[in-house]
Amino acid sequence: MLLKYFILLLLLSWMSISEVIPNKSASTLVANLDQQISVIKPATLVFDKDVKPIFEQHCNPCHFPGGKMYDRLPFDQATTIISQEEGILKRIKEPAEVNTIRQFVEQNARDSKL
Repeated sequence: MLLKYFILLLLLSWMSISEVIPNKSASTLVANLDQQISVIKPATLVFDKDVKPIFEQHCNPCHFPGGKMYDRLPFDQATTIISQEEGILKRIKEPAEVNTIRQFVEQNARDSKL
């Protein structure tokens, strides 16, 4: 009698699972997983569009062409931002801007390793 209830419970469980997870091919499951992963991946940041405006707002005119600090630290060049991350992040206070700069530097560090 107990065995019948156990088998019935297994059968009901299997039926409910098969409704939630329909029988799909492996290629369909992989394609769905790829789509989900692409949503999770951070967006690729572009210096001129995403990062440079932060510095134009906070560091202009001194670190831009014609400014007194431009020759030593040109903030219109991505290489300066990447090489001077620590000093720059001490001065940028807005958390969203700090996050963007960090993400840009990390992205370039990853890209250079590839």
